[in-house]
Amino acid sequence: MARTKKAKADDKKPAAKRVGRPHGYTEEKALEICELVADGQSVNKISKMPGMPTRSTILKWFRDVPEFSDMYMRAKEIGFEVLADEILDIADDAKNVDKDQLRRHQLMIETRKWLLAKLQPRKYGERVTQEIVGNKEEAPVQVEVNQTTVLEIIDNLNKEYNTHGDCDDKD
Repeated sequence: MARTKKAKADDKKPAAKRVGRPHGYTEEKALEICELVADGQSVNKISKMPGMPTRSTILKWFRDVPEFSDMYMRAKEIGFEVLADEILDIADDAKNVDKDQLRRHQLMIETRKWLLAKLQPRKYGERVTQEIVGNKEEAPVQVEVNQTTVLEIIDNLNKEYNTHGDCDDKD
């Protein structure tokens, strides 16, 4: 069956473009955002700054643009180090003489410590250790094996196996 001119023209149309506003990703803006993240700024604060994309746009870039995702993750790791440095700076602050300010600084330190422990548990989390306590006679498990013991076990298994008649005798 012959195709119409319109059908042939439709075949030559380019693929449909995605509908919606473009996300406006630029490498310069991505670098600027990652520098702020590495400096310890949150995405919420960054998105409220003039000239910065919204929080949802930044999260879309994180999801859709692999280069940005990699840069952001490296920046976030640096940001954790900055957060740890802030803990030391707050603790070493010589102005902590007022009771209210002292409590505020303690809260700031505890909040940062908690956040680091939750987001980077291997590096900043509580160390959990297990210790077996007791003397040698009361040890939970004590195993001493030598070659003679192993050979005796094998002999006993062979004898038991042979007495049940499960073994094919091939003489």
